[in-house]
Amino acid sequence: MKTVNAILRTRGIDPTDQGFIVEVRNEPYLPLVIKGIGSGPSGHPSVSVCQYTERAGSLLRDSEMRFEIIKDLESPDPAAWKPYYYRNDYVVCERTSTWINESGEVIVCAETLQNLIEYASTWDLLLREQGFLDAR
Repeated sequence: MKTVNAILRTRGIDPTDQGFIVEVRNEPYLPLVIKGIGSGPSGHPSVSVCQYTERAGSLLRDSEMRFEIIKDLESPDPAAWKPYYYRNDYVVCERTSTWINESGEVIVCAETLQNLIEYASTWDLLLREQGFLDAR
């Protein structure tokens, strides 16, 4: 999510920080909301990236993805945004690639992870093409 990372950096936010909320409005597109949401299933800082809309008074995610931010200690930028969760309320779809089982082990479904990586890459490109990087 190079575009989302760049949006945060232009606002002086480190994606490994927690508790931040950034909303980017870029008409005519759905607002983009980026939140630092704590730790992901592997213990790394986690970020939610979502585009919301409203229907009948309820917020709907179209789409939301959650990423663990894998920090490269030799660089100020994250080495990787590893997706572990996807949800789209319009198509009633929810996928999780990484979770903790009853024994406390981190489980990764490689096929779902690869699907989420591919979707995130496409979404990232779309956000850049739609001008979210330059929007305020």
